[in-house]
Amino acid sequence: METNIKIVRLQSGEDIIANYFCDDENQTIMLDNPLHIIFKRLNRGQTVMMMMPWLPVEIIKDNHAIITASNVLTIL
Repeated sequence: METNIKIVRLQSGEDIIANYFCDDENQTIMLDNPLHIIFKRLNRGQTVMMMMPWLPVEIIKDNHAIITASNVLTIL
């Protein structure tokens, strides 16, 4: 399977990086192995980027999510 890594900003403001697959017919998007991107500012004026699982990987079988295209604000 070919990789197609994208950063997806959701309508909720969350930034997700994942292997991205679009189904135009059903207007859905599959995010495979999604990670939530968080930027944190430190006291010294530095910014740190952190990534953590977006889905509860400890309790799910497959690490992918299918969302509707209307939930997506932009794709990078």
